[in-house]
Amino acid sequence: MKLYKYMSPELAEKFIKRPLLRITPAFCLNDPFEVSIPQVVLNDMKNEIIYGRESKFENDLNRYMLSHGIISLSATNDNLLMWSHYAKNHEGFVVEILIDQNDEFSIFNTMHVPKSSDASLCKVSYEENRLLPYQFDVNSFNEARNYYYATKFLDWEYEREYRFIYPCISATVLILDTKNLKYNSVVEKLKLNPPEVSAGRYREVNIKMLEIGWADAGNNGNHQFYNALIDVWLDSKENGAIFLVELSSKAIGKVFVGARANVNEFERWFKCEDTLSDVNYYCYITESYVNVMEAKLDLDNFSVEFSPFNVADSVC
Repeated sequence: MKLYKYMSPELAEKFIKRPLLRITPAFCLNDPFEVSIPQVVLNDMKNEIIYGRESKFENDLNRYMLSHGIISLSATNDNLLMWSHYAKNHEGFVVEILIDQNDEFSIFNTMHVPKSSDASLCKVSYEENRLLPYQFDVNSFNEARNYYYATKFLDWEYEREYRFIYPCISATVLILDTKNLKYNSVVEKLKLNPPEVSAGRYREVNIKMLEIGWADAGNNGNHQFYNALIDVWLDSKENGAIFLVELSSKAIGKVFVGARANVNEFERWFKCEDTLSDVNYYCYITESYVNVMEAKLDLDNFSVEFSPFNVADSVC
């Protein structure tokens, strides 16, 4: 299966240098109805639960929904609204991601097994109302929970979205804003060492290496580390922390440069050899681009067409 990720030119440059996707918390999504369960449905759920376990049920539900984020993808690479909304008015690009339907999570370079945390890849459904389409019972708890992770209002149907429900503790990279007022508290909570060199405003942290450092320091192993990481995640709207996971180079298919993109910038990014990516976008032997396409506006129709990327044929 092929899915697509739309990106602004700023994110495109970073992705070309290192293929990372953000795990977005529900409270940072652009739809305020995301990942929330209507009160009437919550009441039905409570009525089906054994008396005395209601608080545990709510705690389990909240813990799951707060500790899992979303990686949004689309089934289409040529939607004009998507190009405008998510690729900065056709100035960015779209990445084709190749999904193995027998092992969807093989696209990620991660030491963790996300499915152990009830992670999943789901197709978003678009509905007129938010009530469950079936009667809830105690055996359909997980199904109901996932329903609200993967249901949006009809107006969003143009996105044709698929989404990974992904645990924050399976992130591979953490980006910290050193100018944020809560930066020092995050450093203290995660027991980070001072950076060896100043790398500007944003500090990149390798989560796996950080986890190993905790274990070597005798900080009671993974449990406390993951609790600290989740605390940073839950406060990420305030502390500015961004959680990302790295894509396997084998999962990256074609890339599609937008019709209004600055092609000279993309040419420079594609040819840059100072990257952490294994993906080759340009072959110096054949002097040609590899799996790089560019969008052109079809002026006779409301559509875009794709052809091989060629700087000489493009207009900035």
